[in-house]
Amino acid sequence: MRFTRQFARAAGGLTCLLLLATSARSQQAPVLQEPIAHAEMNFAELARQQAMRPAVLPDNEQETDTAPPLPIPRRTLPAETIAKLQHAGSLAKARSSTREFLLTPIVEIPSPSLLTSFLALDGNNTGKLPPDTNGAVGPKHIMVTLNSDVRIMNRAGGEISRMTLSSFWSRLGLTGVFDPRVLYDPFNDRWIVAAAAQAESANSKILIGVSLTGDPTGAWNLQAYAGGDSVTNWADFPTLGFNKNWIAVQTNLFGVTPMGVTPSNPFAGSKILVVDKANLYAGGSPSANSFLRSVKETCGTEFPATTLDNSQDTEYLVCEYTSTSATLGMMQIFTITGPVGSPSFNPGPFVTVGDGWGEDQPGTPPHDFAPQISTTTFIDAGDARVQNVIYRNGSLWFTHTVFLPFGTPTRSAAQWFQASVTGTVQQFGRVDGASASSTFFYAYPSIAVNANNDVLLGFASFSSSQFASGSYAFRNNGDTPSVLRSNLMVKDGEFKYVKTGTGTRNRWGDYSATVVDPANDFDMWTLQEYAAVPTLNVDRWSTWWGELATPRPATPFVVMRHATLELGTLVVNANGPTQSIPISNLGSNPLNINPIIVSGEFAAIHNCGAPLAQNATCSIAVTFKPGSVGLKSGQITFTSNASNSPHFIALTGNGF
Repeated sequence: MRFTRQFARAAGGLTCLLLLATSARSQQAPVLQEPIAHAEMNFAELARQQAMRPAVLPDNEQETDTAPPLPIPRRTLPAETIAKLQHAGSLAKARSSTREFLLTPIVEIPSPSLLTSFLALDGNNTGKLPPDTNGAVGPKHIMVTLNSDVRIMNRAGGEISRMTLSSFWSRLGLTGVFDPRVLYDPFNDRWIVAAAAQAESANSKILIGVSLTGDPTGAWNLQAYAGGDSVTNWADFPTLGFNKNWIAVQTNLFGVTPMGVTPSNPFAGSKILVVDKANLYAGGSPSANSFLRSVKETCGTEFPATTLDNSQDTEYLVCEYTSTSATLGMMQIFTITGPVGSPSFNPGPFVTVGDGWGEDQPGTPPHDFAPQISTTTFIDAGDARVQNVIYRNGSLWFTHTVFLPFGTPTRSAAQWFQASVTGTVQQFGRVDGASASSTFFYAYPSIAVNANNDVLLGFASFSSSQFASGSYAFRNNGDTPSVLRSNLMVKDGEFKYVKTGTGTRNRWGDYSATVVDPANDFDMWTLQEYAAVPTLNVDRWSTWWGELATPRPATPFVVMRHATLELGTLVVNANGPTQSIPISNLGSNPLNINPIIVSGEFAAIHNCGAPLAQNATCSIAVTFKPGSVGLKSGQITFTSNASNSPHFIALTGNGF
């Protein structure tokens, strides 16, 4: 495909907003700014071209150490504010006596075993350090994006197509790409990717791309934006989210410091690229950007939410603000609101708990912290920045690594929250491996939440009694609040891991991926790193997918996708009497319609075609899998009482 800087295919006059959060006390007026580059790419075509090249990788694809995410300065608050927040946190902690906020299980219930698991992408000593483990699952495909490669697979784990990360972005004419992210948008059947390029340079870039169909092996629309707010800053550690209006990519800004000047890479704030999602999906390229400054001090890594509610206009972000003591830990919520073409960035409420944590590995600078068997070399456990955020069923769900106990950490733990958008803690828990015999360290967690509010937490696990492994823990919505079931392995580590590349740190992470399955909105997947058997006597990492089949709710219900259902009647016949159900007032919650009369497990998502006109009828042949009685066939008929009814209808449930 042709690389262009002219944006001849611009459609709809897309406006992006570059939100720059700094410690500035006044808000800066929007400033127009054009993107740097735009290109189209066909994944399968480019992968075939790469496959015809020599097997030896170019120098910039050989195994190298990607610089660790740069630290963000600790925040401070006035003493009066801290006192108020400590009071709120102590109230939350007091609720633990009612078993509402428990940090350890009362009764050990094992997490369900994985339904399937398989290799995701193997480092094989030709990748980057660390892999920056990230992936997404679609109805027909799985996509893995690492610092080394991008791989597209079928849902059974078979490879469809693969290329290096730098090749994926090569149409933009860039080098030095790092920190990739990928999400699947179930409402529009699209794939979203983001990354950064040219670190520690005034030529730093933020990259964003979307598939132009639901097939990630096909055409992609790729964009590049200036990484810094000026020639003196560069963008680090991109994070990715979306809602019905926007795709949001957040990065931390650092100064480009000349050699010998102190401090090196000073923190310069947080930048958030906000893109009109519909226009980007249509193949358009933005004609102008703008940016503004927040009036509050930024906490850095304000992670944008993956918004699993297609009626939600607000894009939420969450950051780890600070932990000032053993009795106060704080997160902060931010919002992006306003018209699609002119959004605004707003500081929001704090989320406080009465159990503090350490924010970094102990030592100055932080040293590698997590133990492993067969060697005295420890593994990097990262820091306490937020690892991912989900908006689902009216709540924000988020997770990060913490270091315990506060003040003198001896271990790391995976911490997770459910909070209201106003900051009220609804659930708060930790996977904490403190033990008298063998302490387990947990780090780099990621969280997924399904339509039933079941939770899956995936994370790395370390101990002096095991090799570095990938693990998970599950919580059914009916379990004790704030308590995950006992841990199980996604993939056991196979060997010691000592691998510093061109650096000095024994890197791991820097993150992982855990997602809900869009084929049914109940099952969940997690992608984790583990220490693999060496090749040619060289230690190596590898990555592994695990799929968890979650228990279905007792009451069957319907999951609607790809549009907001307004009014209509759903008619169901499954080799039995026809039943009609009126459906109305579902605009605020189009994903979870409960109750409904249909039962059985729907085997796939079926396309109803274009949006139905008023009073139009769409009938879909379906196959139910009602358990022990085998498959049954039936028909679903949807009659629309309003225009713009859904493209897709999916049914799920138990029994028949």
